[in-house]
Amino acid sequence: MKSSQQVVESIASISRFTTDAAQTKKQKEIGELAEILPAAKAKLAAKKGVVSALYKNEIRSILVVCYSISPDVALDTLKKPALVSMLIETMQSNPDAVLVTAP
Repeated sequence: MKSSQQVVESIASISRFTTDAAQTKKQKEIGELAEILPAAKAKLAAKKGVVSALYKNEIRSILVVCYSISPDVALDTLKKPALVSMLIETMQSNPDAVLVTAP
């Protein structure tokens, strides 16, 4: 009986640890994307809104920080054309989000 209780407690502990590690990784990624956001916004403005002129991480920073797209959506695995389309569609639905987000 004690043994099964210990197994349950161990599994719960591992689950909490895994959840905490994933949360920490997500927060770190959002922080890194927030750091490159000002340069991404400046580049987008300089290129007159041509999204394809941005690098993948710049596009991801705008999606995650300005439009609150969760990095859990696996944005890092998408190819650039898919990210470009995603950002264009998102910008069309809410064009002011890029402008009002603090740099």
